[in-house]
Amino acid sequence: MLRKLFLFSLISLFTFISFSYSQEDMDFGESDKYVIILDYPQVKRQMVAMKVIGNILRYYNYDTSKVDIAVVVFTPPAFGFLVKNYVPPVFEFIDVPKVRQKAQSLSTYGVHFYACRNTMKKVGVTEKDLVDWAEPVPAGVVKVQELQKEGYKPIVIW
Repeated sequence: MLRKLFLFSLISLFTFISFSYSQEDMDFGESDKYVIILDYPQVKRQMVAMKVIGNILRYYNYDTSKVDIAVVVFTPPAFGFLVKNYVPPVFEFIDVPKVRQKAQSLSTYGVHFYACRNTMKKVGVTEKDLVDWAEPVPAGVVKVQELQKEGYKPIVIW
């Protein structure tokens, strides 16, 4: 019961925050810009993020002159799908190939995937271990902030 109350409170807070933007705050100029913050290991949430990205692209008829989408991936548990030959430990029930395949497909539509170098160091991954469509950045959290300064609207999948 306490967990349900907590989740309801979080949902209410994020709903309030999302509706508190004025029209000026939501004006991105010539194209809409979104940044997906992906820092969670759950394959269901990762796949929801990929589906949300697909829905955004579909809304704009896959016209990259109208929409720009960035995905910033950080924290070790979320990182596996960006590594070419990643095999999750037994205790991780992550369908990495499924997420990787969907993300790679989205990258062909201009979606940018950014990999946090701090996380790469922590998990022992080098740049050549990354999939070709991922770009390393010094710090994932800082990249999110930089993108927000450039007008990207953050999307967090709960």
